[in-house]
Amino acid sequence: MPRKKYDKVERGKMLYDPNDPALYEKLKRYGEFDFDGLELNPYEVCRFIVLMYDMESPLRLEYLELWARKRAAAEMAGFKTGKSGAFDLRVEQMLLGENVIVNTAIAKYIMLFGLPEIASLEADQASMFFEVARSLKGEANKNTLHNIAFLRKEINALTEEVFGGREAHSLRKALYGHLEDKRNSIKPEEVIKRLAAGDDLIEWSPYGDTYKPNNLTYGGDN
Repeated sequence: MPRKKYDKVERGKMLYDPNDPALYEKLKRYGEFDFDGLELNPYEVCRFIVLMYDMESPLRLEYLELWARKRAAAEMAGFKTGKSGAFDLRVEQMLLGENVIVNTAIAKYIMLFGLPEIASLEADQASMFFEVARSLKGEANKNTLHNIAFLRKEINALTEEVFGGREAHSLRKALYGHLEDKRNSIKPEEVIKRLAAGDDLIEWSPYGDTYKPNNLTYGGDN
């Protein structure tokens, strides 16, 4: 589908106006958007993020395929292509999800919407963590592997819905990192210490504080 030639993108219900010359300054109030030292034009990066990831962006309807939408958003944001039609290497890295600074800003922008899908992702991640922690303690039951497989599928589906398509693993990881920070500030080493001390981590249980897994039993060689 040929890209529409927008002189100016109508804001509509978008959270921020991609045409606003002060867009970067307004988003910079979130620490994740402090692009000092970033080797890309900060205004163009912010414009790209809004055009690409805002839930009300017209590009979500016009370009159903993720990578076509990314290219259109990058061009509309102001990033130029060479005679071959390729972007500068730094822009390509951003589009591929290889720029950690931009990934963090994208994840923050998505979190601003407070979507029910975000809440579901948060709950599924808590459930996944709980199931894996139980398994590491040797307290898995017959449903553990099924639960983990189901949760992984749900997390992947919800993440695609939030992004509007299958995103690079590194960008998905940035979103999960934001969710994890939002959920709790427990450090991995503290989790390991608690597990070693016999802590049941019950406050992280998505099933309530009365949940107790069945103990594993040896079924014999048959």
